[in-house]
This record gives sequence, C-alpha cells and structure tokens, in this order.
Amino acid sequence: MLFLYKTARGEFHRRAVDLLEDSGIETHTKKLEGSSLRPFFRSVEYDIYVCNDQDFDRAKQLLIGIGADNPPPVQLPDHFTTTLMIVGALACLMVGLYFFDGDFH
Repeated sequence: MLFLYKTARGEFHRRAVDLLEDSGIETHTKKLEGSSLRPFFRSVEYDIYVCNDQDFDRAKQLLIGIGADNPPPVQLPDHFTTTLMIVGALACLMVGLYFFDGDFH
C-alpha cells in the first residue's frame, strides 16, 4: 500500500475516491481529525492510499486530471554543496570549541 494524496477538502476526497474506484483502482482512505489552537475549529484531513503499488502512477495521473496538486519532487543539493555544508559546519564547531574551552576568563 502506497500513500497517494492528502487533502483537507472533503468533496475532493469523495470525488477522487469515486474516480479511482470507478477506474478499477483499489484504495484505502483515512480521515484524520485534529484540534487546532483556535477554539471551535477542528481541522480534518483525508489520506488516500493505493492498495496495489502497480496502480500508483495511473492513480496519480487521474487525480492530477481532476485538479490535484502536483508539486515537483524535492531535490537534494549536489555532492559538492553537501560536502561544503558539512565542512562549514565542522569548521564552525571547531572555532566554537577553540574559543570555548570551559574556562570563563
């Protein structure tokens, strides 16, 4: 079972599940109710899962066709940038340790 989509819109959730089931794609949904810091307001979210992993790509395209968001995949920094960030963090740590040796003089 793969996670497919999350929405806070109940009408879109129902429409999406109906479309997927009419297309022969077995789904599982979960309704998540959470309290908010604002009084008298409760947030509701719906998670949609695809039961057969092979149906994931087709299900995603069907949801995009009815207006689902399609964010671009998260891109990690390249190897050089990652190495530079690690070296920079270690350099900051070493400078901090050099100036703070435990004695406050």
